[in-house]
Amino acid sequence: MIGQRLLRNPLTLASVMVLIGIHVLVFAGPLAWSVSPQQTSALNALLPPGPGHPLGTDDLGRDELSRLLHGGQVTLLVGFAAMVTSTFLGLLVGATAAFYRGWLDPVLMRLTDTITAPAFFLIVTAIVVLGSGPLTLIAVIGGTSWMQVARVIYGETLRFKAQDFVLAAEAMGARRGAILIRHVLPQTIPSVVVSATLGIGFAILTEAAVSYLGLGIQPPTPSWGNMLQNAQQYVWTSPALAIFPGLVITVVVLAYNFLGDGLRDAVDPRLRI
Repeated sequence: MIGQRLLRNPLTLASVMVLIGIHVLVFAGPLAWSVSPQQTSALNALLPPGPGHPLGTDDLGRDELSRLLHGGQVTLLVGFAAMVTSTFLGLLVGATAAFYRGWLDPVLMRLTDTITAPAFFLIVTAIVVLGSGPLTLIAVIGGTSWMQVARVIYGETLRFKAQDFVLAAEAMGARRGAILIRHVLPQTIPSVVVSATLGIGFAILTEAAVSYLGLGIQPPTPSWGNMLQNAQQYVWTSPALAIFPGLVITVVVLAYNFLGDGLRDAVDPRLRI
């Protein structure tokens, strides 16, 4: 039923096709386009798109297409890993607070509220303190973006905790941890998938933002964010340097958001207008 509802949504279907195409291009493209993204050439600096360089070259003569493909691998992998981290933390915090209640509930949920507002500032501060790099970005972005997932799972766990199958398991003497893992958490999987889909778009956008500020992935390793950062001083003379990474970031983030909205409507048709 969920798959059928997704297929009936043309925007969601288009988003899936776009995401599949971009991911295949990013991860399989370098097999066909084997130009090194770090190969410089002063004689070929700032070339416009043309033969030999379909998307042109940057200020150091590096091939823009190669950098876009390899940078996409970095950005997408960091975004996916950060999403997995944030989803796991949100699931852990939300389910624990809702299922066990007691003093854990106010402590964990107030912690969630406290971190929510200054999340981006926490990301920037943590990167400045801990240093840049893919693993640091994954830990920092994932560790500061789990709050929305926690709220969703908190509500879902409260809802399913009151169901008859949970009360029956408790009456049969099942341990509370086993009830949570075997009976309650599986019921929240649709909501987790929706939150994760929306979260990966946020993680990609955050990685691009901090890399654009010069705090994320550092040269010579390309990412879509630092490609934008390098292109800003040439935005009027060589606008293609900013257009291509900016466009692909926009398309990927919008596609993930549309996919998340479509999944949410498919999981709960009552949300449809």
